[in-house]
Amino acid sequence: MRPVHTKATQWRRSGDSSPSAVSFSQQRHHVTRVPSHLPEGSHGGLLHSPKNTRLKQIELFKHVLTFKFTAYSVKHFEIPCVRIVLYKCITVTEEPDILFQKVSVLVKGHDKSVLDSFEFFATMAAKELGLSLGKIFEPPKDIERLTLLKSVHIFKKHRVQYEMRTHYRCIELNHVTGCTGQVYLEYIQRNLPEGVAMEVTKTAMEKIPDHILEPMWKDQPTEDKPGQ
Repeated sequence: MRPVHTKATQWRRSGDSSPSAVSFSQQRHHVTRVPSHLPEGSHGGLLHSPKNTRLKQIELFKHVLTFKFTAYSVKHFEIPCVRIVLYKCITVTEEPDILFQKVSVLVKGHDKSVLDSFEFFATMAAKELGLSLGKIFEPPKDIERLTLLKSVHIFKKHRVQYEMRTHYRCIELNHVTGCTGQVYLEYIQRNLPEGVAMEVTKTAMEKIPDHILEPMWKDQPTEDKPGQ
């Protein structure tokens, strides 16, 4: 709905005493809606207020602002306090963790520069996990040559030779637990470059079984026979 405007035309005579010199002025009064929570008689100055009631309007707006800040102050609200307690669940496994004396990671590929980059990545990951690095070396490369005919059907004396080189790189880790070794191996295997193979060798110390530790001839003693 559009705001309601009321026009009131008021005639007044100028200072000239002659009846012909007559001037007029138009006054516009805006009807505004006042909040219902104000005290009675406080909104009387808003409707049809003369010019000398400017100070009353300022005091009225101060009262409105004070009422709003009082209504929404923090003192009138109760904020509930929620306490969150996190309990850590500690699981105890019955079987102890496996200990490996040595874990050997052997990678092989046809490009030597790729193996150099993977060696830098694998050693840096082992240092970040706090693993003790052992010996890092490069085994001798394998060279496989194939001598074939240059042509498919004829010209036996014209031959061509193909050579395939396989480079190796070995990284050894000392005294690795089962959980740490599993995480490390999964991480480097997921980042293994294309065309590179990996071979993992784990060396662990185990207890000798009882049936091997005790000799079998203790239970079944044999009779000593003199030699012929």
